[in-house]
Amino acid sequence: MVMVKNVGGAGDVVKLTVKGTKRVKWTPLQRSWGQLWKTEANLTGESLTFRVMTGDHRKATSWRVAPRDWTYDNTYQAKKNF
Repeated sequence: MVMVKNVGGAGDVVKLTVKGTKRVKWTPLQRSWGQLWKTEANLTGESLTFRVMTGDHRKATSWRVAPRDWTYDNTYQAKKNF
C-alpha cells in the first residue's frame, strides 16, 4: 500500500506507477481508497521508483524513493516536487 500526499500543481493524482530495480517496465498501481494505492506485484528486495501523474497531465518521477531493504509500515519521502 502506498500513500501519496502533498502533491503540488493540480494536486489530484490520477495515475501512479512503480518500477523496481529488477524490472524493465513500469507497473501501474490501483487506487484503493483516497490517496492509498496498491499493487499485487511482488517488489520485495527491490529499490522502488515512483511516477506520479496529476489531473493536469503533469508527471514527476522520483527515483529510488524506497531502498532495496524497505519494509512495510515505514515512511519513505521523495525529494521530487512539481
